[in-house]
Amino acid sequence: MLRRIVNVVARDLRYAQRENILIYVIAFPLLIAVLLNLFLPSLEDMEMTFALDSTVPKGIAEEFKTYGRVEYHDGLDRLTERVLEFDDVPGIYVDEQGYHVLLEGNEASFVRELPGAILDQLLYGQELVTVKMESHGVGSSLTREFAVILTILGSMITGGLVIAFSIVEDRASRSLRALAVSPLNTLEYLLAKSALGSLVALVLSLASAFVLVGTAINYVRLTAASLSSLGITLLFGLLIGLVAHNQLTAIAATKILILPFMGVPVALIFIPQGIKSMFYPFPMYWSFESLYRVVVSTDLPIAATNVLCIGLSVALILPLIPGLRRAFRL
Repeated sequence: MLRRIVNVVARDLRYAQRENILIYVIAFPLLIAVLLNLFLPSLEDMEMTFALDSTVPKGIAEEFKTYGRVEYHDGLDRLTERVLEFDDVPGIYVDEQGYHVLLEGNEASFVRELPGAILDQLLYGQELVTVKMESHGVGSSLTREFAVILTILGSMITGGLVIAFSIVEDRASRSLRALAVSPLNTLEYLLAKSALGSLVALVLSLASAFVLVGTAINYVRLTAASLSSLGITLLFGLLIGLVAHNQLTAIAATKILILPFMGVPVALIFIPQGIKSMFYPFPMYWSFESLYRVVVSTDLPIAATNVLCIGLSVALILPLIPGLRRAFRL
């Protein structure tokens, strides 16, 4: 049995090397992780920039640092050049008539209004705004954390695509006819097809997380959450393998199935907590919850969410088995 499974996995590896589309699919999550790692710092560290002329007193310039980043420029000409650049940066200078705010004219309203309000507060002691602080248990933006979760779930889908396209290749090339007269049965065939895709999903998940957050995560818990999410990989791959007979129909099926498989996790980021219960029947919900507890709420247990993700995935995969038996006739 094991030897027959290994032989099928070896065939799938040769197919993956031959078909560029699979190579691109496998490389895509890592490429996304690298691009996110380059782009996320600009979102996480986003703050307003003030361009100050050398005529602004040092004390006032230091106070501006509490409101954003400060750049220093010598002379009104250089200050004007900086303000006219592509980004929204107000300039401030002082002459015999007092303080002046230099603007390009197309800035956002808060960029136009904030420098003057800060100067009023610093020079005349006028309050900018009354601020009430209320903690909701989140200390910072979760942009990077949600990026990690979605990238890992995308890696699970990638593993499913590996399973799907290898099955579709067998159906399109009529290799199933040869396998039908071999000792290989349906269970062994499905295990062989699932092995490579599951390995790809697991490796890509851990590699993507490392690219995005490095060692600032518990990889034992992450591995457990990723393993429990492999049911999503199998469900996605087997669904496409069941309905698609060639690469074109496989791509079409992927476009349809990607909506619920990735739409549910994306929706969970934005919808209120009170209506999340409507997603309980979806294994993607529990996978997202497990990964959230690994990446964000690191003190919460993940055993129950992992079990629920596995259980729901199995419950959805089992009804596919009779159809797969009829389709493959092994």
